[in-house]
Amino acid sequence: MAWLYVGCGGIAGTLARFLLSRWLGNRVRGTWPLGTLFVNLSGAFLLGLLLALPQGRLPANVTLALRTGFVGAYTTFSTFTYETVTMIGDGEGKRALAYSLGSILGGLLLAWLGWLAAGSLF
Repeated sequence: MAWLYVGCGGIAGTLARFLLSRWLGNRVRGTWPLGTLFVNLSGAFLLGLLLALPQGRLPANVTLALRTGFVGAYTTFSTFTYETVTMIGDGEGKRALAYSLGSILGGLLLAWLGWLAAGSLF
């Protein structure tokens, strides 16, 4: 039955990523992939928050749906990789490096901040 919870969370995460990336992309023009960056960083924060919740705070199936399903589908390593490789292929190595470092270090920082936020909330 766990697969159903993961699947439902995954559907919601995929739709949230698609809609948010599209909405942000329509409002912020430019060559920087802000939609993917925002989704991955906010997903890292959410995962940090969920990981820091006290054991049993949410039912196990809800935790599985949120962590594995929603956050797993909401964040997107494949798009991040594609955009980085495309920048390198276009001769924009410095931009690719900045994007990669911003994504990775920003993701770690926001996951940690989410963890801290959950600790102070719960």
